[in-house]
Amino acid sequence: MVGERKGREREITGERKGKRKRGGEREGRERKMAGERKGREREMAEERKGKEREMVGERKRREREMVRQRKGREREMAGERKGREREIGGERKGREREMAGERKGREREMAGERKGREREMAGQRKGREREIGGERKGRER
Repeated sequence: MVGERKGREREITGERKGKRKRGGEREGRERKMAGERKGREREMAEERKGKEREMVGERKRREREMVRQRKGREREMAGERKGREREIGGERKGREREMAGERKGREREMAGERKGREREMAGQRKGREREIGGERKGRER
């Protein structure tokens, strides 16, 4: 039988059957240790990843805080600028109003003078007409 001969040959050469290794005591120990090592490595990797994530989170939080502060400063500065602009605008508006008031005053004064002159002239005309009217009335009488 072929199997017996091969078996004897294998015994002599110290070769094992096929590629499958029979689990001896040494191999079992090695496997167990390798498993433990892998487990430890996995744990360490997880821990490292956790720490990295934490660091990233911390960094992001810091960055967000910085952005918030920067925006606050920018808003404050914009507010100050707007305040200054309003102040300047107020001064300009005040001057413009003052000037407009003066112009209106002058115009009113001039209009008053014109009206006065016109009234005066109308009065003179009426007086003359009355005078003439009186003369006519006298003649008629």
